[in-house]
Amino acid sequence: MIGPRRSRSRPRRAARSTLAGVALAVLLATAAMGQAQDETGLRRLAERLVGAWGAPGEMRVELHVATLPPGMPAALPLPATFDLVGSLARYERDALVSLQVVLDGPARPGEALAALRAAFEAEDWTIIADHEPVEVGFVPTIQTVFARACAPEAPGDARPVAYLNASPGAPGTTDVRIDLTPDAWEGACIPHQSYREDRDRYAPLPTLGAPPDSEVTGSLVSLEIENASAHAVLRGAIPIAEIVAHYEAELEALGWSSVPGAVTDDFGTRSPWSLVTGAGRLWVGLLSVDRPTRTGPAMLSFAVVAEPGP
Repeated sequence: MIGPRRSRSRPRRAARSTLAGVALAVLLATAAMGQAQDETGLRRLAERLVGAWGAPGEMRVELHVATLPPGMPAALPLPATFDLVGSLARYERDALVSLQVVLDGPARPGEALAALRAAFEAEDWTIIADHEPVEVGFVPTIQTVFARACAPEAPGDARPVAYLNASPGAPGTTDVRIDLTPDAWEGACIPHQSYREDRDRYAPLPTLGAPPDSEVTGSLVSLEIENASAHAVLRGAIPIAEIVAHYEAELEALGWSSVPGAVTDDFGTRSPWSLVTGAGRLWVGLLSVDRPTRTGPAMLSFAVVAEPGP
């Protein structure tokens, strides 16, 4: 009786295996269908959320993955080395009113903006960079940089303008955003006088680079005619004495002279400095490098004031 029982169990096992295979196929097909429905629902929800402003019957939004929408008011000259993540287009009565393009660019924001600038200028766009960050004080190790670009003028047509922004992204990349509007606001394509062109009017706040193997963040700059100051946070396993020595060398290279009276305590060092500008004006500065905790970040500060005249 043992033999016949074994012979009858084989077809049952085969049948069970076949049924299991069919069931698995049905489950996979159902899961795939559910995933497609979820993606459709997700896109529908996302487009409703990001396009919630304006009259619902007149405003709509479209998400374009790894591509740009058709019918753009101007062709965007994107660098070939950039990875196009996608774009978000907003429409009013079927007319494009705004477009945001998302890209991954080179590792450093400055390199990404330079590549964008070269690509746009090669297509006769006008780059206006009067909103570039002022590189004085403790310059951040990685910065967010931005500019705007105006499309070539066309008689009788609106002039599109693109706002270019490059900021630190995922490791090894820069998060690049391009915001395009079909018609520039009045004065958008006229360069304005920047701080760089009018720097001599302000207190001479120096440009101070970060020490090797460190990171400067949280940079804050205040510029006035008679005084200026810069504050930042420095991270890195660098002794206070080495940080101070680095910034002292930076100041000396920029023409500043050390003044007696430096003070060092358990928190850090404060040292006075002086500078005589070309017009014969005397400026005094105070460098502070403090570390509130033994292993935490260092707090950087440099303040400049004009010495009162006779």
